[in-house]
Amino acid sequence: MNRVDDPDEFHELPITEQGALVTWIHEWLKPARTYCPSTSYGLKHIFEESEDGFYVTNGQFKGALRAAGFKPRSEEAQNWEVKVKIRKEKHQ
Repeated sequence: MNRVDDPDEFHELPITEQGALVTWIHEWLKPARTYCPSTSYGLKHIFEESEDGFYVTNGQFKGALRAAGFKPRSEEAQNWEVKVKIRKEKHQ
């Protein structure tokens, strides 16, 4: 697995950035019954473009999803599919 896609890279972020990223996930994403059409890679771009966003790798975002309690369809996938919905009241 390429390093930029490794979820363990989440722990390379400063602790304040780890917290900000997991907080954003809890505020913007909610559990769903079906897989989101956006993968971890697409969701990371939504985060980066948000008001409080900053650059993260796909792996760092995947690690943050894991830290927030979301499980991917396949841990081996480069871009994770997760059962989440973007909170509409947040994404405007």
